[in-house]
Amino acid sequence: MIFQTQRPLTVLWFGAGQDSTALLYLSQFDSVFQTRFVGDSQLLVVGSDTGNEWDETYDHIAGVSQFCAERAVPFHFITPDQGYHGATWQSLPAQMERNDNIMSVAGIKSCTDNLKIKVCYRFLADYLRQQYGYEGSKVQVFDQYREIFGKLTCWIGFAKGEESRQLDRAQIELFPNAIKDPRPKWMLRNIRQRYPLIELGLDRAGCQRIIAGYGRWVPPPSNCWMCPFQNDVELVYLFRTRPDRWQYWVEREAAKIAKNKTRTRNLGVKGELLLPAVLERALQRYGHHTVDELREYRFSHGHCVRSKY
Repeated sequence: MIFQTQRPLTVLWFGAGQDSTALLYLSQFDSVFQTRFVGDSQLLVVGSDTGNEWDETYDHIAGVSQFCAERAVPFHFITPDQGYHGATWQSLPAQMERNDNIMSVAGIKSCTDNLKIKVCYRFLADYLRQQYGYEGSKVQVFDQYREIFGKLTCWIGFAKGEESRQLDRAQIELFPNAIKDPRPKWMLRNIRQRYPLIELGLDRAGCQRIIAGYGRWVPPPSNCWMCPFQNDVELVYLFRTRPDRWQYWVEREAAKIAKNKTRTRNLGVKGELLLPAVLERALQRYGHHTVDELREYRFSHGHCVRSKY
């Protein structure tokens, strides 16, 4: 049975960093934002555990969970025990250990797709079954939602300055034979992706001001601590503050190199230069900085994970 009295959904994909956190607080405290972006819909906040987040990020997720509970906003941070993660992608470390591989700047970035996007949409399909009474496969469930409410709106927390991460719908529509939208057909048919921060012209600093302006704790940028796209400052910060994690990453890279030693092309996290040498170079440039200085840089910059939606 389909519950016809349900309101439409607006989904906030929650990455637990500054951008998605700013979107959450705007949706709760800013009446103009609520009118423009929420309307009469029910907000649903969804995130997924990569198993590779910083401790501060997990602390922030716990705080946001409590905040949402107090305001009756459905909040779901999906962990592997809930059954939505893939069998071979339970976490980033587990996947690396299983296959003796690594994420590399020279390879395909599959972690966002496998540990976030696919996981969240599996959960969302199940949420629609449980809360709206839809039945059938994931595709059938989203089709049923669209037939009643239209495309399901999903907010993505890309900020001003990250427009290159936003798929250019206009270009795709103008040149469909030359530019292919990488999303699957069911998603094209059923999902409306929206970037409120870009629409509002809000950059990372703007998000920080919004969060602090509401008297809330401003979290650091959210990123996996084994993300290959970290810059030299972030690598030095990881080495200084969590040498155990740095050593684990070095060992994972070494295992990948050893497994593929007979291959002509055998690259590490950063390409031909392996992590110990990359760190040595980074320390020459930034080793004189204090931990507080490194933390301040990371707080204000973070790194782009290069994923597109």
